[in-house]
Amino acid sequence: MLGIEFEIEEWICDSLKIKYSAKRRPAKALNDFEKEHAGKYRKDKLPSYSSKMDYNRLSKNKSFQAFLRLMEK
Repeated sequence: MLGIEFEIEEWICDSLKIKYSAKRRPAKALNDFEKEHAGKYRKDKLPSYSSKMDYNRLSKNKSFQAFLRLMEK
């Protein structure tokens, strides 16, 4: 089992340049972004973001790097 200490939405936000903070968590920031552009964000929409990901930008994200290291084991 893989335990993570971050929101997966963090990767989406970083990839799409959506700002978040400790007070405005990634899921909330993504929800706000979706309300402005496409409607309400729902967890079941996560797979739809895969084609929008910028993996060059995401490769600089520390939690994504940690995830990749875990997957290599």
